[in-house]
Amino acid sequence: MVRATRKDFVLFLSGLKPRLLLLSPVSLQDPVHITGVVGGSVILPCSYKERVLKPVEMNVFWRYNEIMVVYDIENGSHTETQDSLYKNRTERFPEEYMRGNFSIELNNLTHADAGKYTCHITHSSELQTVQLIIKGRLDIMAFDLCVYIILPAVFIIVACFIRFR
Repeated sequence: MVRATRKDFVLFLSGLKPRLLLLSPVSLQDPVHITGVVGGSVILPCSYKERVLKPVEMNVFWRYNEIMVVYDIENGSHTETQDSLYKNRTERFPEEYMRGNFSIELNNLTHADAGKYTCHITHSSELQTVQLIIKGRLDIMAFDLCVYIILPAVFIIVACFIRFR
């Protein structure tokens, strides 16, 4: 088991699925930095601790770079409004809503997922920000075709078409 701590959350990694336990509200002046790996999963934290919200008050809007719809919760239920890049890649934890935990899990990470995620809970006037960093390298699987062009007394040009894993 790996345990990463920070002043506002504790992340437990045990087995294949990491789980996040929020200890206090995420600091809005200090964005949370989360690091994931290509093909892996991360939990993007978001919490509301001022008071217990009724289901009809649970309106939470997750955005990527402030415009792309990652995940929306309206009246305590997931809406179908979601950018196609995030469909079937996000997981929610509705059993945590009554505790003010509106974190989501983002699966099958790619390099394109790196960036700023914001969580806006409508009963809070502030945004919670998560900066996602993606690590991992592209492994070359095979060279399909290489073309050599030799120009007399100048240089050699090699063009290869490759596939990535």
